[in-house]
Amino acid sequence: MRTESVLVFTNERLVQSRIRLGRLATLAGFLALGAGLIFSLQTQAQNQPDLALLLSYGGLLLGLFFFSLAKYNALRFGIRPPIHEILSRELRGLDYKYRLYNYIEGIPVDHLLVSPFGLTVIETRPFIGHIINRGQKWSRKGGLFRILQFLSEGALGNPSRDAQRGVRAVRALLAERLGAERAAAVPVEGVVVFTHPRVVLEVTDPVVPVLHVRELRAHLRRPNGRTRLPLDLQRQVVQVFDDIKQAA
Repeated sequence: MRTESVLVFTNERLVQSRIRLGRLATLAGFLALGAGLIFSLQTQAQNQPDLALLLSYGGLLLGLFFFSLAKYNALRFGIRPPIHEILSRELRGLDYKYRLYNYIEGIPVDHLLVSPFGLTVIETRPFIGHIINRGQKWSRKGGLFRILQFLSEGALGNPSRDAQRGVRAVRALLAERLGAERAAAVPVEGVVVFTHPRVVLEVTDPVVPVLHVRELRAHLRRPNGRTRLPLDLQRQVVQVFDDIKQAA
């Protein structure tokens, strides 16, 4: 039966496993720090200061590794509401010819939208605060608050470069599945989407569109010179990603 809303496919098993991994990594981080401290105190009491220092630094580095792993998984999978649910909600109103794939193994990006006009790689960021994008350059405003954001959220990175990398990976996948000539006829666009309601975006001459998630549906509905793909090509593209989903 046809639905009049965007079709959403999410690898829930992967999402749940990464949430569990993040929690375990947090626990492992605290255990590594605690073990390093306890063993360093014991060896120091035994008059082995060099070994105590080594154990202390070892526990610290191991703890930081686990905390970094926990933060990475928390930002991608553990925030509430989850990013894939935010995208699904904001894309409501698009019809069943639009298909959103989230975290599907075999698709080289986290979020891919298949539409009658082509493909859109959605590079997301859940960050809060004042974000500045000028061309390929990204930065944050905020002084001390920016430092606290870095500690809690991690580095902003370069979202436009990540989106472009995702576009190249999806094009390569299409060429592999459809052949170079057919794949070249399918437009692949990258967009950077911020999902936090309190983010402020200051954007000048972006190399890819930079949007708040509230603007995404309107952006996708604008023609921007795009034309619909021939029906047979639309079906082939959908079949490619449905086959990948089924095999995952």
